[in-house]
Amino acid sequence: MMKKFSAAPYLLLLLAVLFSLPYILESRIDFDGDEAVVGLMALHITRGRVPVYYYGQGYMGSLEAILAAGFFFLFGPSPSSLRLAPFTFYLLFLLLQFKLISAYKDRSHALLTIAYTVIFSPVVNLWATKARGGFTAVLFWGTLGYIVFFRTMDTYLAGDRRGWKWAIISGAVAAVSFWHYALVGYYYLPVLMVVIYFICKDRTLRDLIRGAIVQTGNVGAWLGRQGWPVKCISGLMFGVWVLWIVFSLVALLRGSLVIVVAGVRISSHHGVRDLGRAILSAGVFLALIQSWRWGWRTFFRRFYSTIIRLLTDPPVVTAAALVLIPLFFITAADSLSSFVPGSEGAAVRTLGTATGPGDLVNTFRIIFSQLIPYITSLRWCFAGTSPVVRLNGVIRASLMSTTLAGAVAMVMPRLFSGLISRTRRLEAFFLTSLLGSLAILGLSGTVLGRTSFRYLIPVVSWMPYLYAFGVIKLIRISRPAGLIVGTVIMISHIIPLLPIYDIYRDLAAGRQRDSIPEAIIRILDEEQVDRVYADYWIAYPITFFSEERIIAAPILSPDRYPPYTRVVEASERKAYVFEARRSHRAASRMLIDRYEREGRRLSFHQAPGRWIMIVSP
Repeated sequence: MMKKFSAAPYLLLLLAVLFSLPYILESRIDFDGDEAVVGLMALHITRGRVPVYYYGQGYMGSLEAILAAGFFFLFGPSPSSLRLAPFTFYLLFLLLQFKLISAYKDRSHALLTIAYTVIFSPVVNLWATKARGGFTAVLFWGTLGYIVFFRTMDTYLAGDRRGWKWAIISGAVAAVSFWHYALVGYYYLPVLMVVIYFICKDRTLRDLIRGAIVQTGNVGAWLGRQGWPVKCISGLMFGVWVLWIVFSLVALLRGSLVIVVAGVRISSHHGVRDLGRAILSAGVFLALIQSWRWGWRTFFRRFYSTIIRLLTDPPVVTAAALVLIPLFFITAADSLSSFVPGSEGAAVRTLGTATGPGDLVNTFRIIFSQLIPYITSLRWCFAGTSPVVRLNGVIRASLMSTTLAGAVAMVMPRLFSGLISRTRRLEAFFLTSLLGSLAILGLSGTVLGRTSFRYLIPVVSWMPYLYAFGVIKLIRISRPAGLIVGTVIMISHIIPLLPIYDIYRDLAAGRQRDSIPEAIIRILDEEQVDRVYADYWIAYPITFFSEERIIAAPILSPDRYPPYTRVVEASERKAYVFEARRSHRAASRMLIDRYEREGRRLSFHQAPGRWIMIVSP
């Protein structure tokens, strides 16, 4: 019998397109140096040079750039084509999220979750199109990881001895996910809890080491007794891991690794990270295979130990929920000054790092008072000029606090039994991942600046579901109360999205203007200069917009791609682009004095927000 077709999920996808499309059409909005680096990587891929990682860092793979290169082949290199890559991952995430929740909860939870996700925040709608290396792809890979791991659990719990294939798929998805972006680790916190407790049981460290060696041999022997499909797949995967380890050791010993396959140049210089990922992915594969051989039911009976009972004891859970409420209400407290006549609203505090116990308190305060408000658009509400907008911020902070505290109170007492229950598994996994991500970010010391909010992008996977979970629970208790709360959540999230109408209006009126990099490129073309020094946020966009016709290297800022710097440094005639900042004024004064002493001819031009100094031989 054919399933009845429903247009609702596709209408929600269309709504997601409408909220993010302006950032693709007017792709110069918030286009920065980080995005330009991905665009340049995609350009290099179209020319046969495939990098393994995002230029200048080793925790983010090049998959987004590879996908962008495909769009470049179809539509030509441009910011719009570039932004189609992350947006593709975003749409796939919405589809997978709908499939996951429909399979392990019901269609009502799935539809309401996707509806809340699509309108969650204008920051998310922008970053759904922001080619920054893989932030929205984390949503896709994490959700896919849940799906395949859940299938693995289901086959084991059902006693299906053919369930090896889902273990292999789950390990492969984890390996690719961690290569693409290590931020996907947030999703694997509950997975790791399950696997570690299952492997460890009540053993000592010595037993674990000895058992790991023995069980690795047992897994190998077991695989050797299987049919040829299992042997082929496992042999291929182990071969890949061996090559990965060899390549990582070469990169580690020599500083870099460059190989050419069929004319395609592949390079990597992150040996330590590659080695760690190879070992981790192989460990995940072995753990999943071994867990199938031991059986899940025995594991979960032992899993509910004295420590777990303590963590899920109602008084402890109640205390945790009561702590979460004031933490989230810090966001509302920040908005109180907005209601005082003449006040300037919520101030932006200086961010710090978690380098000691005192800094930890500051870091967690920053996460709850700045980063969460930013990613959820509460900061926009608090800083708004309209009383309605400011009140909306307080309402949303209150709803967020109550929702999370309620989820903790309802889910934690049955957290670990919920991990294997089809009906409660989503709440257990989502809540563990959400709270774990906040804890990891607070303890890791990565809150280095205002842009650290992007490390909370995965919150978009979990918080909308908790909203939907709470609303549907409330509807079952009191239908009118549930409908009112659900509607308030919907309206309070739509209000910050209304300014997107202004972007559509400007696009319809043809009010697009050249970006700062394009204005600078026009001046450089007039002066026939094709080698430039500029700050990081301008240099790479200049190179990308000109499709490497003009090579710009960063000055007084990080150098992502040293070959550009070498080219600019070797040029006799070059330009410098400076901002009207004190640090730039000091550096420019030194350069002017130097070139004047050398008798070099200097000319000066004004650009939007910048000024350009051209040095001639």
